[in-house]
Amino acid sequence: MKLPTVMIVDDDEAIRETVADVLQLAGYEVTLAEDGVQALNLLQSAPRPALILLDLMMPRLDGRGVMAALAADPTLATIPVIAFSAYAGQFDLPQGTRLLRKPVGLDDLLTAVASSHAC
Repeated sequence: MKLPTVMIVDDDEAIRETVADVLQLAGYEVTLAEDGVQALNLLQSAPRPALILLDLMMPRLDGRGVMAALAADPTLATIPVIAFSAYAGQFDLPQGTRLLRKPVGLDDLLTAVASSHAC
């Protein structure tokens, strides 16, 4: 059984590639974006992912900016987001957005992805 597509949006290439490898080994399809601008461009031109793993602190367009753009577009607003960040402070995230703290354990990551309501 083919698992859904997960979009990974993170400006750290090592994290992006590691998370992609883990998800692909678990059977997920993966789309990669290095920042929020690239993610939004891909969302307009590629098939919609079932879930977005979204770094909150990125250059050009951060995770909160991406979530605001998703919420403003009815065709994208229903895509669930799991936010992740190394920042230890509090975030004001949209209701229903799960937050994972970096470094995230691979088991925790896989559990979060598998338990998202879209997957």
